[in-house]
This record gives sequence, C-alpha cells and structure tokens, in this order.
Amino acid sequence: FKNDYAWNRNANLLIMTGTAPVGYAYCESPGPNATDCGQWNVTTTAEGNLAFLEGFYNKFKRFRTNQNKLYLSGESYAGVYVPQLAELIMNSTSDLKNYLSGTAVGNGCHGKSISCGRRADNPNYFLAKVEFYYGHGQVSRELYQGINDNNCKYVPVGKDTTPECKKVVRDIMDHVTLGRWEYGLYSECHWGSNTTLPGYSSYPCPGGAGKTWVENEHVRKALHVKTGVPFQVGVPYVNTFEDVTPVYKRFMSNPKLKTLVYVGDTDTTLNLNLQQWWISTLGLTIKNNNTTLN
Repeated sequence: FKNDYAWNRNANLLIMTGTAPVGYAYCESPGPNATDCGQWNVTTTAEGNLAFLEGFYNKFKRFRTNQNKLYLSGESYAGVYVPQLAELIMNSTSDLKNYLSGTAVGNGCHGKSISCGRRADNPNYFLAKVEFYYGHGQVSRELYQGINDNNCKYVPVGKDTTPECKKVVRDIMDHVTLGRWEYGLYSECHWGSNTTLPGYSSYPCPGGAGKTWVENEHVRKALHVKTGVPFQVGVPYVNTFEDVTPVYKRFMSNPKLKTLVYVGDTDTTLNLNLQQWWISTLGLTIKNNNTTLN
C-alpha cells in the first residue's frame, strides 16, 4: 500500500560501504585486491569517509545547503565509525559541520574494551548474551539459576568477574549456541552446526545469500561495477579504539547534535542487554521510562 507519510518524502538516503576494498570498492594500482588499499584504522577510516562525503557534496552541490540536514547512521561496527566520523567533521574546517545534525547507531559496537575487541576479555559481553538468551526462552530456568546463585553481575570496564561466574556463563553458552547464527536468533539458517540434517533447510545465512545475489552478473551490470573487480567482505583493519563513551558524552554536551541509540530484538551479539548496560554507564538522567507507542 502507499504510505503518504513515508520518511523518504522528506529525506534522501546515501549508502556508504566500508572502506575499500569492502564490497565493490577498490583502490587503483596494482589492482582491485584486498591488500591494495593498505591497512586501515579508526583514524584513516574516518578520514576516508570524510573525503568521500566531500566528494559527494562537491559533485551534487544542490544538497550543500543549510536546508539539507545531515544525519550519520549505521549499525554494528558503525558504532565506532559513525561517532568518529561525526567528531572529525565537527573538528574539521569542512563546511559539512554546518549541516551535521545528529547520529543514529543500531546494535552498535562501542569500542574494543566495551564490546568488539577480544570478547574473551570482556565478561559483560557474555553475561549480556546469557541474559538475552534467557529472556528469549533459549535457556532453562534451572540452567540460568547458576547466574543468580553466583551473584553474577556486570562489572566496571577493565575489571574481571569471578571464576565461578566465568564457569557458569561458559557452561550456558556451550549449551545454547551450537548451530545458531548469532546475528539473527530466529533465522532458519544453520551456522557452524554439523548436526544439520540434509534437506532440513537449504536457506543460507544472510551474509552468504547476499554475496551470492550481489555477484550475479545482472546485479553487477545494474550497479555499473567495473569489470574484474571482485566483491569482498574483509578488509585489513587494526582495531585500536578502546571506548567510544567519551565521544558520546561530548555529543550530548553539544545542543546542535541529536543522538539516537536503537536496538533490534534478534541480534544476539551486540544485543539489547549489552546496549542497556553500556547506556547505564553514561550517567544520564532518565526523563521518561519505556512506554507504549501511540
């Protein structure tokens, strides 16, 4: 049906892939391969993304007006990319700072010490995952009782939990994660499970399905992909950013910027429980509790 109030009647959407060579992006000479662009980090990624935005606005100057507000949005590791790009814009000489109005991040990573570094070093990541599975009916009350019996709680960033809590969390994780695709709790794909029966489900996980579709010759032609450029997922990247929390605090002290953190309900990795714990560390005052949508 036609939605007379659709958001795209009032906004334009510009989609940026990850840094080259992610997707069909590539670097010139010696060729479109994964190592041609060198190694990226959070600083060079933000600089590359700003250069792309500048190029876009230079080519399409009709968007470069104060009437066109710019919002940066993304999900997952964009929890690092988006605030870093926003802060770079605000601290640069670019006139894009005049248009930047806010950020929105869904199911975001908030730095290697929070949720997307060595997860084995982050007890809060696993406790949040156990809570999420229990809240979605994937863990029995008997199994989850070990969390209560050992008084397992979230700990300050950089602190460790008790050996007893580590063991009970590990036991629960071993019990519930076999064969599940971590980015979609109810997905029918069977990820990494050797117990899948042949013919039970031929549906591939979305990452594999998406790659198959985008590599189709008709899709490549429609996207004007350069001949010989492969579709790639990985990128040489050094994860150096510890904690995005100070960046968010600076945003919230800037009355010009609006900040949105939103969460879906089926991503088991950077899930609702983990996001709520991280938000609690910001020290914000709650003005309104959760309520029904009218």
